[in-house]
Amino acid sequence: MLFQILIPTYNREDYLKKNLTHVKEQLIASSLTNEFAIIVSDNASSDSTWPMLNELKKAWDGKIQLEILRNERNEGLEQNSVNLLKAATAEYIIWLGDDDFLADGYLKFMHEKLVKGNLGWIVPGMLGVDKNGNKLDPRPAAFYDKEFEPGFETMWELSHLGHQLSGLVLKREGLLESYLSNPQWRNPYLFLYFVADCQLRYPGIYAPGVKNLVNIHNSKFWSYNEVWLIDEVFKCYYYFIQTLGQKKVNSLLLRFIVMHSYRIDFTKGLRIVLKQWRIIISRAPEAKELRFPLLFLLIKEYTSRKLNWNGREISPSTTA
Repeated sequence: MLFQILIPTYNREDYLKKNLTHVKEQLIASSLTNEFAIIVSDNASSDSTWPMLNELKKAWDGKIQLEILRNERNEGLEQNSVNLLKAATAEYIIWLGDDDFLADGYLKFMHEKLVKGNLGWIVPGMLGVDKNGNKLDPRPAAFYDKEFEPGFETMWELSHLGHQLSGLVLKREGLLESYLSNPQWRNPYLFLYFVADCQLRYPGIYAPGVKNLVNIHNSKFWSYNEVWLIDEVFKCYYYFIQTLGQKKVNSLLLRFIVMHSYRIDFTKGLRIVLKQWRIIISRAPEAKELRFPLLFLLIKEYTSRKLNWNGREISPSTTA
């Protein structure tokens, strides 16, 4: 078996059932039921998620390979995702949020790309869907898909997209072991680390033309801190200090902030921006020499927005 679809879930019975049914229909339509399996890990849901999963597993027996896991207590998204990766055995894994939906044809697309060569990752595009059904494309591009060589340049350009898990395809070998090797850097954005690690080691494909649907209106079962978890995101890149050196890692950290500046609140004045800067620096001891480059970056961005504001507020994205 080449592929396993990994779905961490908690209290999303209705969305999850629709999601799994959609995946099943794609696999059958593309004649890929023997190439893919699905693993769902229920994080001690208090709704009817677990009975529903047992019913599907029984109904799909002999048709779709569905494995279901259940934690005795809610262990959080990060540990639940680690549990899924521990259970995985396939050459490639595909992460999928329980309330997100893969684009029609995506499974066939990835299968055709990955069976041909030594590619190690695929990062798809996405459409954010709000509660009214409106769709926003945060990843417009001039190409449908493009292959990238392994190395720092690809990490710098694309690894920040790993903050959104749904549709990420990764070569599984070594991912869990390398992630667990530094327990002090484990964090809720572990998918970003997995993407960066694969991009450093393997060629892969960025496919913004494949637009998976990501729900941005459902409540998350975790919360952001004062700096929108930038300090947690940074931990994903600390793993590469020994391999790439501090200077390149600092460049990756600054790149993430530039590409995800919605995590900084520029709307409430410079004092709040400076407060967030101090919090980030105080929580990023491994990010040596980042203090003043980050300060310069934030002041420059604040000044630019102030000059071009024209009364328009820029609010944090909910696709994080």
